[in-house]
Amino acid sequence: RRDCTPMFDTMTFTKIAGSLCGALLILLLGKWAAEELFHVGGHGDHAQAYVIDTGADETPTDEPVLAFADVYAAADPGKGERVFRQCGACHKLVDGENGVGPYLHHVVGREVGTAEGFGAYSGALKKNKGKK
Repeated sequence: RRDCTPMFDTMTFTKIAGSLCGALLILLLGKWAAEELFHVGGHGDHAQAYVIDTGADETPTDEPVLAFADVYAAADPGKGERVFRQCGACHKLVDGENGVGPYLHHVVGREVGTAEGFGAYSGALKKNKGKK
């Protein structure tokens, strides 16, 4: 003969509900305790306890202003060519000849995102299209 008692009687249901309520209470009390221990809000109007000197109040020293002609005369074209090889991997100097990036012929003064025949600009350049 089989026992026909239900699997969940009233007492089992009460234990489950009590366990869930107890777990919720522990979580809420833990949250409250953590907020009290690690409170990040202000603590009223207190004066600053210490000041970190960043040098922002100091007056800037006068840096020598170099004329472009002097800098240009002292520039090393060989070094510039070596540095441009990194750019040349994606960009071309010939007008209208695009690589992975747009051509750089007459790039100075050209509006942003307007290289003819190149359409794969990034989101930031598309957003600023037409600006100088």
